[in-house]
Amino acid sequence: MDKAVQRQRHARAEAISRSARAGYNSQSARIHSHFEDPKQPAGPVGATAAVDTGAAILEYHYTPEC
Repeated sequence: MDKAVQRQRHARAEAISRSARAGYNSQSARIHSHFEDPKQPAGPVGATAAVDTGAAILEYHYTPEC
């Protein structure tokens, strides 16, 4: 089989960021980098932790007061 045909057959899907998957315009990678602060090692951070935190912050700021 030709190499070009093999490359087409095994083409990678287009990369989609976590922010785009979550549907908001903030940069979740920036929040995630703050979670992984090297000065305070707290262990591994989940891949969706930044997205969840960003959603919680937005919900807190845009929820009307009772």
